[in-house]
Amino acid sequence: LRKPLAPNKKATYSMKLRTSAVNHLLFKLLINGQNLEGNALLIGHINLASGFGGGEQQTFNLIKELATKGIKQKLLCRGPNRLAENALKLGIEVHYINHWAFRHLRNFDADFWHAHDGKAVYWAALQHIIHKTPYVITRRVDNPLSQNKFTRMAYRQASMVVCLSRAIEAKVKELDNEIKTTIIPSSYSGFNHFPQDKEKIKEEYKG
Repeated sequence: LRKPLAPNKKATYSMKLRTSAVNHLLFKLLINGQNLEGNALLIGHINLASGFGGGEQQTFNLIKELATKGIKQKLLCRGPNRLAENALKLGIEVHYINHWAFRHLRNFDADFWHAHDGKAVYWAALQHIIHKTPYVITRRVDNPLSQNKFTRMAYRQASMVVCLSRAIEAKVKELDNEIKTTIIPSSYSGFNHFPQDKEKIKEEYKG
């Protein structure tokens, strides 16, 4: 890609827990020694969920944190929705797509794609086939994956499948043990921590 760093340099991130870990993973896997902070790298996010649940909140958490680093991003999602509205408020470029099989003649100029839900995986896989754009997947649920050839291919050609737990990773490996996976737990909530309450609960339910 662009402007390789000296071997002893790494990108750093301030977001806690999962968002920080995902950022670092993307740096290690796909940028291959390039500095995300200050260069013109463009990260594409795909989330084709119809509603706004935990996965969409996690998608936005990552977009928001990367935006604080000045990293260029764009989002592909289903029609005008809450995720799109939140991203637009941050000045993120948003494109609407209603099915994973659509809009593949254009490559959208992303350096790589991050697929945040099941349908997004198929869209990213087709972009990789047509435009050779690499991608990573975040898998948030431990539902069994379809055993069809296209699903297996889509997960196998991903640079990495990020799983939120060992149970999720096990389901991914059931599809194909050669799929590259890593485990990164869910992101920091930002809620206040009250140690005294924790001790009271532990005392109440000990044993």
